[in-house]
Amino acid sequence: MKTLIIDDNHSFIDLLKNALQPFRMQIDSYYKFSEARNVLFKNGSYFNQTVANEILKHHENVVKSTNLTQPPAPVLETPLINQNGYGLIFLEYDAEPSMKGHHFIQDVLKNQKNWSEKNFILMSSDPGRIESIAKKLNVAFVEKPLKKDQLLKLVHESVQFMTQKENELNQLIEKYGITFNLSEKQNTTRKKISPSPKKKTKKKVSARSLQKGAASR
Repeated sequence: MKTLIIDDNHSFIDLLKNALQPFRMQIDSYYKFSEARNVLFKNGSYFNQTVANEILKHHENVVKSTNLTQPPAPVLETPLINQNGYGLIFLEYDAEPSMKGHHFIQDVLKNQKNWSEKNFILMSSDPGRIESIAKKLNVAFVEKPLKKDQLLKLVHESVQFMTQKENELNQLIEKYGITFNLSEKQNTTRKKISPSPKKKTKKKVSARSLQKGAASR
């Protein structure tokens, strides 16, 4: 799972990267919200919430139905997991004078449906002022200077939450025989095979082969 850090303090970025080493994450960092925004929108979120919602909707429909009227399993066009996407975003509230941390979070959530408040961890050396903003946004908060034990606990809980959510959805995929109709590019990217053919084709793959390795980080 990839992680993104947005902070204008170069030394702090190095400190945070060092603290996160136990999680073996791929970590990218930027000093400005504008640069980070472009990367986030290009790479997307690790977890595809739109697909998750379709799986959960099918589960609800099955629960409400009888055995005689059970709806057919959907065929989804996008994978549940985006290996190039970001799962956690650490951001300094005052990284830029022209934009504050809560404005950046609100902008991302407004424009990208796959993101949720669980993806963000707001940081500041002024907890008396910023922690209440984080609570209103329903995002996690980390005080500067870093308290390593507190940070590790918070990140562990976030990763555990996403892993549990992913596992539960994978179980539903297997249970209902949900399949994915992916383009050749999507399929080969997921399997990390290159180069991909120039012409995109549709290939139906089973849920088991699609989700293999999705829970690994």
